[in-house]
Amino acid sequence: LEPNEVRDVQNCTFDTSVLEKCGEYPYGYTIDLNYYNVIQPCFLFKVNKILDWKPVPVNKSEIDTDKYSAMSENLRTRIRKSVDTNYVWIDCQGRYPADRESLRFEYFPTNQGIPVKHFPFQGEPYHQPFVAVKVHQIQGGQSDQVSYGQLLHIECK
Repeated sequence: LEPNEVRDVQNCTFDTSVLEKCGEYPYGYTIDLNYYNVIQPCFLFKVNKILDWKPVPVNKSEIDTDKYSAMSENLRTRIRKSVDTNYVWIDCQGRYPADRESLRFEYFPTNQGIPVKHFPFQGEPYHQPFVAVKVHQIQGGQSDQVSYGQLLHIECK
């Protein structure tokens, strides 16, 4: 901050209510015998505190260029439809085809992003912003059953 600059504390406060069911204990680590008899864990993703790092939002007009070729089609579609693209986006998928067939991801907040207003980190007071991802194992391939005990590889970027 400049010597006479006033810090906007509101930008440093992350609203944890956007994490919904992933923001409360037991964070998806329960067995619901009436529904699935499996856990559906939530993972919390954050960006480390890096002084003076200001992320550059995705430019919608460049979303189909080679610059974003590694981005999933689901995230590209979400960004294209988004009114506000001022986010650090989190996207998860199965690493291999069998993993992608067996997994579904639910994001909290549903837009999959951390607002860029939380950056750059400028010291305290500060509440670390998160994106929570709830992992659902689904029926995959030719089988009518969900394969329990199967090793699944997940990548998030």
